[in-house]
Amino acid sequence: MLPMFWPTLLALLAIVALAIGLPGVLRGGQVARERGRDTLMHYPGPSIWLKGRLTAARWVQWIGRLYLVTAVCLATLAFSLGLSQPMLPNDHACARLATIILDLPWANQSWRDHPTENRQHGCNSVIIDAEGTRWFSIHSSGSDGLIGEGYRHQVRELERSGMAIKPISDLGRRAVIATSRTKGLRNPILVIEHDQETHQIEMNGLTIDTERRTQIIDAIRKTIGSDSAQAM
Repeated sequence: MLPMFWPTLLALLAIVALAIGLPGVLRGGQVARERGRDTLMHYPGPSIWLKGRLTAARWVQWIGRLYLVTAVCLATLAFSLGLSQPMLPNDHACARLATIILDLPWANQSWRDHPTENRQHGCNSVIIDAEGTRWFSIHSSGSDGLIGEGYRHQVRELERSGMAIKPISDLGRRAVIATSRTKGLRNPILVIEHDQETHQIEMNGLTIDTERRTQIIDAIRKTIGSDSAQAM
């Protein structure tokens, strides 16, 4: 089932409940003020099952309030579920990033892209040479919820592990390069949030120097660009 199915359904039900409840509160209150709270009336909202019988104006108001409370509860639940559910990534995200790397002018002809077993809501791939040396590890996953918590979580974890974080401009929605504070201790990792996805590219720190890291970032930037630029 699509991850946003339930939040979307609950949001639609909230709109329906609001459309039923608001006319009841407004019209019921008007009739109660003008003719008395016990005046019989038909329910004014777009509800077939409520329009078929006469109801006192005070009960019309009460039913309307009940629907409004239901709308608020449904909307709150929809928003909470929307924040907590991950977005599914593009199935070809890892392959697309691997192709960008393999097309670099200095890429070794023996490099091969090897997709590995997919994690839930994501893909994994490694680029290795003929001797089995791993040059790159790629993981793409859907952004967790509506506000990109997956990206924030990954960056925080890298910071906690002692990596130095440097923002990268004009790459996706936002991006950073994480490098080890102690030379050779950990591989550099590029983290990109783009188009409802979070990409993490780990580079072999013993073979990929600073100049080549810059060329990789430029090549990816040329392909996926900046989310802010695309929105203009």
